[in-house]
Amino acid sequence: MNCLKHKTNIIKSFFFLLIGSIIAGCSSTIPVKVDFDRDYNFAALKTYVWLQPAGEEGIISLYEKRYMDAIDQEMKSKGFLKVNEKSASNFWLKIHTVVTNEKNVTHFYNTWGYYPYWYYPYYMGAGHNSTMHIRDQQRATLILDVIDSTKKQVVWQGSFVGKMKVYQDASIEEKSSQTNINTREMLKSFPPK
Repeated sequence: MNCLKHKTNIIKSFFFLLIGSIIAGCSSTIPVKVDFDRDYNFAALKTYVWLQPAGEEGIISLYEKRYMDAIDQEMKSKGFLKVNEKSASNFWLKIHTVVTNEKNVTHFYNTWGYYPYWYYPYYMGAGHNSTMHIRDQQRATLILDVIDSTKKQVVWQGSFVGKMKVYQDASIEEKSSQTNINTREMLKSFPPK
């Protein structure tokens, strides 16, 4: 009876561990990196303006536009006011996007054969097989700079890296939802306390 109860507890523990792992694996947030000037007075920041992205002839992509809109909403919820003139702002925002091409190589070894046949002199040709998959992936790094308008220097920077294929294959609603999640995660620590 006691043994049965112990097995039941082990099964329950395994079940909850499995469910927890699945939920943790389904998390849609991506790792965010943040850096800032520890000596800067962030309490003085009230109004901001966007600087033109560094893209081709100042053209803003849909990807960047979606993030700029999400950042505007998040900044508004934090009490910052967007203005149209550089002279009326005390900080500037600038967004950069860097796309890199990467190769993802996965190598699988499939081995079979009966145990004694693996050792000399008994080796009788038990086979093995290997499979290699090479995938090209595009990764986009989005960088947000917060720039002091009087000193003209970056005082806070946030960035994250995401797979472009996941983003490109998503519907408009999924893109907007993921953009809002990523933006909220990136600006969670802005302004620094």
